[in-house]
Amino acid sequence: MHGKIDHIFFYGTLMRTFPLRASAGIDDWLEYVGSGRVAGVLFDLGSYPGLVVDSDSEVCGEVYRILDPFKLFDRVDTIEDYRATAPSEGEYVRQRMSAILDDGRATIVWGYVYNQRVPSFRRIECGDYRHYVRR
Repeated sequence: MHGKIDHIFFYGTLMRTFPLRASAGIDDWLEYVGSGRVAGVLFDLGSYPGLVVDSDSEVCGEVYRILDPFKLFDRVDTIEDYRATAPSEGEYVRQRMSAILDDGRATIVWGYVYNQRVPSFRRIECGDYRHYVRR
């Protein structure tokens, strides 16, 4: 897992069709690759989900090619409260993850992993936030 990572995985309110995505202003810095999944479980944190890494479950989301990493991370790290200089203090940490695209291809992506305690939150059993909020 060395080298440059030029893909990112969104599993919550930064996916297409969510209002945050429209207001974030990040579309010019991304190219949609396809639907995919990573190892983890989702928790309902109120108005958005949090992913916790778990090799026994999968989380569904969207994979994008990063066209402008500096602009993208400047914006998305802020939205996700990821603090590069003090990662343990933020709500999320950005970390390398392995994603499987729906066509079977594997790729390494950046993903935002929830960085706080989760026991009191409800688990999103289906692992698919878009499906969960539609219900």
